[in-house]
Amino acid sequence: MKLKRGVMQKWASGCSATFQIFVPHDITACSRIVILCRNPHSHPPPVPGKTPPALKGIFFDLLSLLKWKLADTTPCRIFLDTAFIEGLQQALSWDPVHYGRNVTLPDLHPSFANLDHMRRLINTMRKDYYPRGTGYDGMYYFTHFNIANADRITRRCASR
Repeated sequence: MKLKRGVMQKWASGCSATFQIFVPHDITACSRIVILCRNPHSHPPPVPGKTPPALKGIFFDLLSLLKWKLADTTPCRIFLDTAFIEGLQQALSWDPVHYGRNVTLPDLHPSFANLDHMRRLINTMRKDYYPRGTGYDGMYYFTHFNIANADRITRRCASR
C-alpha cells in the first residue's frame, strides 16, 4: 500500500502546530488516513456553533421518549437508553451494519459532543416537564396536575 502526502493550507495565525497528512493512493482499498501533528496549538479552540432549532426539536422529541426516566437522566445515561438510541437511529436513518458502529448524538450535530450543552438542554426540558422539581412536592404536583400534554412542553423547549 502506497501513501501520498496530503496538502493543508495555512491560516494566518501565530500557531506553531504543523500537520502531516498521509492519504492512501487507493482510498477504496484503505479508507483510513493518518494525520500527524507537531508542536502545541497556540490558540484557543474555535467558538462553538449554535445547535439549529430543528435539531434541538429532534433532541427534545427523543428526550420525550424517556418519559418518567427524564427525572434523573444525564448525558451519559441517554446513550444507554434503548428507546433513545433507536429513536436517534430512526431520525438519522442510521444503519449500524452499514456504518460499522452505533449512532451517537454528535452524528446529529457536533454541538451534542459537548456534555455541558447536553446537560443544559436536558435540564431545560426537565424544568418544563417537572416545574416543581422531582422531589416529594414535585411528585405531588405531577400526580395531581394532568401533564399528559408533553408535546406542548417539547415544542416550547425547542423554540428556545
